[in-house]
Amino acid sequence: MTFAQDTPGLLVETRMDGPTGAVVTADGEVDLETSPMLRDAVGDAIAQFARVHVDMRAVTFMDSTGVATLLTAAEAARREEAELSLQVSMSVRRVLELAGVDATLPIRGL
Repeated sequence: MTFAQDTPGLLVETRMDGPTGAVVTADGEVDLETSPMLRDAVGDAIAQFARVHVDMRAVTFMDSTGVATLLTAAEAARREEAELSLQVSMSVRRVLELAGVDATLPIRGL
């Protein structure tokens, strides 16, 4: 099962990863206009799967709404007892570092 949403500036795709996992892939810019699409995709995956990996290696820009989206996802995963992991681009990692939240999110590698 693959589900894709596309708005100008961001493409989000969700696919199954085994029977209990999902991968949400984001490509483009996460900002005020596009962050709800990422929030919904990650939230839906957390509600349905025990393991959710968010691949943001192709994200070229992220503002504070993207930071809030990731923090909300981490909290939802804790509530649902789902395993959440993130892979981020250097630009996203830098935003998370500047916001002081990089250590609170489950970031794996680059």
